[in-house]
Amino acid sequence: MEDGRSVRIRADGSIYYQSGGRGDLSVDCAGETPTDWEAVSGCAAILEAILSGEGGPAFQEILRDGERTILRFGCQRGGVPIRFSDGAVMAAVVLDRAEVVSLELLPWQ
Repeated sequence: MEDGRSVRIRADGSIYYQSGGRGDLSVDCAGETPTDWEAVSGCAAILEAILSGEGGPAFQEILRDGERTILRFGCQRGGVPIRFSDGAVMAAVVLDRAEVVSLELLPWQ
């Protein structure tokens, strides 16, 4: 934890980031609130910067609730999306306008 921000590594191997309202991590956008394309491409770029190896994020879903945007990403290897039978995702990102307020990475193989 630092200045309200936190990164937690949970017992199940998931990693959870919360901004604490600082606004240090955000997606680029032309206005105050990113378009769907800006949100998806910006969050995918953040996830790609965090992840290493052959796999990467594969966009699955975007949900909007006012100024909040929730993006869910599965994973892909070699450009082929990998879907989990239980509908699980590899990552979930919550934006408030353009600010990343939380990001969760779930373990996968």
